Amino acid sequence: MITQDEASLLARLASFKDRFLEIRDRFGIDDRIGFASLPKAHGAYSLGMMIEGRTTNDGLLVYQNCQGMFAETELLPLEEMSRALILPSKSPGSYVVSVYQRKGWWDLEPIEERVLDVSDLVLEGVVAHELSHWVKEFGVLPEPISEALLKKSARVDQRIINAYRGNAEDKGWLDHVWAPCNDEDTIDVIAGLFGFKDAVVAKLDYMAGCIQEYAGPDYDGPRVTPKEALKQMRYRKSQVLEVCG
Repeated sequence: MITQDEASLLARLASFKDRFLEIRDRFGIDDRIGFASLPKAHGAYSLGMMIEGRTTNDGLLVYQNCQGMFAETELLPLEEMSRALILPSKSPGSYVVSVYQRKGWWDLEPIEERVLDVSDLVLEGVVAHELSHWVKEFGVLPEPISEALLKKSARVDQRIINAYRGNAEDKGWLDHVWAPCNDEDTIDVIAGLFGFKDAVVAKLDYMAGCIQEYAGPDYDGPRVTPKEALKQMRYRKSQVLEVCG
């Protein structure tokens, strides 16, 4: 059952469908990747998720459910799935880019739609980021992008080495700028190098704003804290601006 808010979000995303197709074409991806809004597949404050769809023998679609601390597997009837699809994926081994947003990792009941108000530029950044995940894992990156990523990795590694050797400038960078973020900075850079730098920066600024709005109790647990998450967003943005010009 889709709520009124979710229906409004689907309508908002439907108006973005043509732009989604243009972005997908820029990455050289065909109809194996669709476009949807699957609330239960999202965790934390993430706007976008790349979700694999697999049809079972019983005609059900299996997708990732991120509610709670650990991802679970949920079965969603195809009829219900079709209501949440803006653009179905058609090829074998299909995926969908899902757009939705919860409050954050730090809320016990993280249900709140924010994405209704985001700009098309932010949505472009979300879609480009998720498609970059797919291209990095399953596709072939253009040679100039691969070379730029190698240079980026070497530069970051060298700064970390310099910091541990006592270089004051790099020590300050390591302490106050660098942040471990599970290679999400590389994904952002790939999206930027495909021509979506401004969109990725807009997305990261939006996410940083969401984190800064968090006014709940201090979080002390196994997940990244709001302060750490904000540092990640700033570091990721710095890498996009540095590599993509």
